[in-house]
Amino acid sequence: MISTNLPDQHALTLDSRPTASRPNLINQKVEMMTFHLAEHVHTCIANGQIILLDTLHDSYMALPPNFTPRLKSLVFTGKIDPNALNQSADVDGEIRALINTLLDEKIISETRHPKLSKPRYCPPPRRDLTDILYYRTDHLGPKIIYDFITCLLRALFYAKLLGFSSTLSRLTKHQKNTTVCTDEERLSELVYNFRRIRPYFYTASDHCYFDCIVIILFLRKYGFDPRWIFSVKTDPFEAHCWVQVGEVMATDTLGATVPFVPILVV
Repeated sequence: MISTNLPDQHALTLDSRPTASRPNLINQKVEMMTFHLAEHVHTCIANGQIILLDTLHDSYMALPPNFTPRLKSLVFTGKIDPNALNQSADVDGEIRALINTLLDEKIISETRHPKLSKPRYCPPPRRDLTDILYYRTDHLGPKIIYDFITCLLRALFYAKLLGFSSTLSRLTKHQKNTTVCTDEERLSELVYNFRRIRPYFYTASDHCYFDCIVIILFLRKYGFDPRWIFSVKTDPFEAHCWVQVGEVMATDTLGATVPFVPILVV
């Protein structure tokens, strides 16, 4: 299996037999070919294991840890280094079978597909906003309630009808403000009011994906540029996401996100 720690629905079967669509791959000289990561796939290394996020099919996959030294270029350069594939003849058949499977799953391809945009960067979080629940007493005006409801309805449309890949595309291609708000005091006020309104419509528990969509749309209304961080951990496998504005976490806490490694920033 390609995945040793992920649920069965996220696992790929490693078959050393050539497939009908690519009958000669196993018999070719793999070291003579360069394979590129598909534009809808994102990678990271968590606990020594390469993790793949396929946004097109909304699935995570993992490669066996023993392949990490030879396939780490897939994470750092977006392609498989042909020189690294020829370092050890005793696993040559396994490497070829692995590449065969990744090609069939459209994780990699023999043709380079340039990314539509460069991955966004987000600095490590410096603080969270857990303390704002204990000292703020702002009045909830009609405008902020209206803004919350409109963002909630848009988020429902994205999450229920568009699906994962289209939602990412919509949120990535938003019209950027000419000026971005960085006022942490204003951010604290908005997040606090957001959390006061939210329980009347849904709970954040076990809904981190949907909650992130709502708060991203909400904060953008007030001039902020929130980043949506997708992350993973292994042993056991778990995927998680949260929202940051600069170095400030708008959702979740610093302690809860420590074990996770970012795999995608939107």
